[in-house]
This record gives sequence, structure tokens and C-alpha cells, in this order.
Amino acid sequence: MTDLTQRRQFLKLTAATAFSGAFSPSFGRSAESISSIYLRIVPARKELDAAWALSLAKRGVAFDAGIRTSEKSHLPNIGMTAGGIGCGTVYLSGDGRLYVWDIFHRPHEGVVPNKTTVPQGLENIGDSRKGVRERDGSNYISPPTADNQPNPFKQGFTLILDSDSKPRPLDLSGWEKVAFTGRWPLGLVDYSDPSLPVSVKLESWTPFIPLATDDSSLPVTLMEYTVENRSDKPVKGRLAGLWENPVLIHSRQAVGATLNSRILRESGRTILLHSATEDASASSGDFGTAALTLLGDSSMTETNSSD
Repeated sequence: MTDLTQRRQFLKLTAATAFSGAFSPSFGRSAESISSIYLRIVPARKELDAAWALSLAKRGVAFDAGIRTSEKSHLPNIGMTAGGIGCGTVYLSGDGRLYVWDIFHRPHEGVVPNKTTVPQGLENIGDSRKGVRERDGSNYISPPTADNQPNPFKQGFTLILDSDSKPRPLDLSGWEKVAFTGRWPLGLVDYSDPSLPVSVKLESWTPFIPLATDDSSLPVTLMEYTVENRSDKPVKGRLAGLWENPVLIHSRQAVGATLNSRILRESGRTILLHSATEDASASSGDFGTAALTLLGDSSMTETNSSD
């Protein structure tokens, strides 16, 4: 028998053995339980570095330093998730805007519907039309930003000072310097401008508590603003938030729904609650309620039919 013949016989034998083993789990070995398979793949003792494990429960270690940037060209490309587990998607941008409100049960792949052209040299990842689909990585090649994926409803926050000639949107358009620090699930945004006597710090987050699934699955995003007076004189102003009714934002015209907005005042908080009539719209994926809650007894709210 030649070497070539021996090699062919060997390949036939190994192929037959592999085929038999794939379709006959009990052939040559006893059945393995699911729990033993799991422990074999994910052992109980993982031999983790002890110093690293202890650092998870300590504050101020190197891993808590966060990722920081103040480059204006970088800030719009930041998207940090700021919504509860299983509650859809909301992103916090590097300049403090909320975008990618994927909470309306829209049927699409990827974080946003997005088909883009194939970059030169990567034509092998496209489909027959030479376009990159979501499943092929279109949102990686052309990621969504607060600019190229504008919200379908009006929403935002603005600082209005009595001594300033113009309102200051809390984003890149209103401030000379904006810096982002990401320590997920906490996103920090600092706003400053040499022409203003105040600076602003935003802390945005959603409750995320290890081993507490229910408390980590709340459909809520918190935006905590701190305004600091850096001058030696009193400064008067107010922080304004705009929240257009987003209920049935994609289907309201088709179902002919009536939108409702009302203000609820309770001890320590004021709630702007958005809803819609249930009649024909309750089965729509974008039906539900949405609320902007202002904490504190000094908050004021108003509704406007155009907003």
C-alpha cells in the first residue's frame, strides 16, 4: 500500500468516526449531563486574580478612572447605554444628549435601521447589491450619532440665566468646552464657558445593581444636573427641560389617536405625564406612557399643544 493510499484510508476512517460520533452521542462514551458540561466549560473555580476581584468592591481603584475626552470631534461619536435591562435602548451622547430612543417596538435589525455602502477593500462583506446590512456590521461602519439619527420627538435641556443674552442648550452648541467621562453605568458631562459665571455637571445613569434584576430593569433614565456659581456674585436662572409627547410617535396618524398630557404634583416631585387614548391604538407597538419627573418642590411645569 502506497503512502497516498494509506493517507486516503486514514482520512476515510477519521471522517467515518467523526460522522458516527456526531450522530451517536452514546457511541464510545457515556452521556454527559448538562450540569457537568457547564462546569467543564465554566469551572466553579475560575482562578481569577484576587487583587482584581477585591477591586470590584472598592472605590477609587484604577479601573474606576473612566474614559474621558473633551475633543469636540469625538464627543458626537460616543453612545453610552442609559436604559434599563430589557427596556429598549436609549443612548447618552458625549455632549449629554439622549438619542437612539429604540423603545417603540419597531421591527428592524441592529440598534437602528441602517444600510450603508461597502468600504473600499471590504467588498466581500456586502450582499449582492454591494450594500452592508445591519447583520453585516453597518452600524459599526457607520455608527449612529445624535446628529445623524435625530430623535423623532423634541427633547432636551437648556440653562437660562437672567444675565445671559441667550439660552444655553446643554450640548456642544451651547458651551465653549464640554468634557465626557464614562464610567458605565454612570456618564458624566461637564459644561463650561469663560463667558459665563457658572459651570454645569451632568450625571446620567440608570439603576444597575448586580444580582437585583428587577431593580436593574426599570425603564428610566436619570439626568442629574448640578449648576455651580464660580463668581463672587449671585446668579439667577433656571434649568428648562423640553419633552414632547412621544406616545404613538410612529402610528398616531394612522390610528387617529388623541394625545393627552397632564401635570401631577406630589410632595417633592412634579410629573409631566404623556399618554394617548386607548381605543384603536392600544395594540400599536409604540403605545404606552412616558413621563418627565422633576425632583424638588421648586420645580414648575407647563404643557403646550404644539410641543
